[in-house]
Amino acid sequence: MSPVTIVVACSTTLFAAAAITPLIDMLSGRTLLAQHSGTRPMSTSTQIITDEQQILDHIHGIFRAYLDKDRDTIRRTHTEDWVGFQVGSREMVRGINAYMLNADATLDNTIPVAYDLLDTDISVYDDVAIVYYLASYTYRDHEDEENTVRLRSVDIYRKDDDGHWNQCGSNICRVPQPSDNPSVDATRPRVLVPREQAELLEARESVWRAWFAGDVDALRELVPEETIAIEPDSGDWADLAEIMRRSRTFIDSGAKLVRLEFPVTQIQAFGPVAILYTTYLFEIESVEGQHTTTAGRGTEIFVKRDGHWVNPGWHLDSRSQVPFDGSKGRLHR
Repeated sequence: MSPVTIVVACSTTLFAAAAITPLIDMLSGRTLLAQHSGTRPMSTSTQIITDEQQILDHIHGIFRAYLDKDRDTIRRTHTEDWVGFQVGSREMVRGINAYMLNADATLDNTIPVAYDLLDTDISVYDDVAIVYYLASYTYRDHEDEENTVRLRSVDIYRKDDDGHWNQCGSNICRVPQPSDNPSVDATRPRVLVPREQAELLEARESVWRAWFAGDVDALRELVPEETIAIEPDSGDWADLAEIMRRSRTFIDSGAKLVRLEFPVTQIQAFGPVAILYTTYLFEIESVEGQHTTTAGRGTEIFVKRDGHWVNPGWHLDSRSQVPFDGSKGRLHR
């Protein structure tokens, strides 16, 4: 990576990128294919794990160096013969000095805030390694506005004679967002990376648990004003106010949630929107100690706003009902 070698052009912060090719001269005069013939070396698994951890630590170190505006570390974590491209550039950037020109632009024109490695994959081939990763990067621009971008990168690492890994090239760019081209990107299905999918499922469970706990603050954070909910055996569709009322009624009844499961969930994602097709099961303990279970199916809509998933709609049905007075509230979100 040069994860965030950023240049400011046309009032847009751009991230420096480096190409994988050409690797001739960059890898001691040998091309990757010529040196390794496309196969992994006969190294022990322990050595590969050690190498992968060193490289991952190195990537974190570069990100932290940008956050700290540590110019010396940024320079030291890239080889003298670094070669790459910048996003939007028409020619290759060759050598650490050219690379640092863009790093200096980043340090002078932005205030780094935070980063997060979302997904990584590292392949080690003797003294060369290829790294794929997705990351998010948050910074403040010259107008003090906070921006978060997603990065995708392919990095080339080379082990020096002392056994230390250093980055000698990368291809890093900003991942297009649906808002960049809504007529195309938002209409095409996409695959959520593992971290994003985990955050989505965590948000879904948080909505359910907040409802059963009567957690008004959490519900307002996760369920937006425009929410529309359709629940089993209900002739009325619920808005946010009605959702809150039913949650309060459940808490006032003295009942409590003792089990919540989602046995099957399938996800479709389009741009910032995710649709969950799910089965659910929950068990309630009444104030008298009676345990009852409800199971059913649901379709849940989530939208990612400002980096967080919110739940503006759902439609639930059920195969079994908990005995509960519908005039006082329902045991469905």
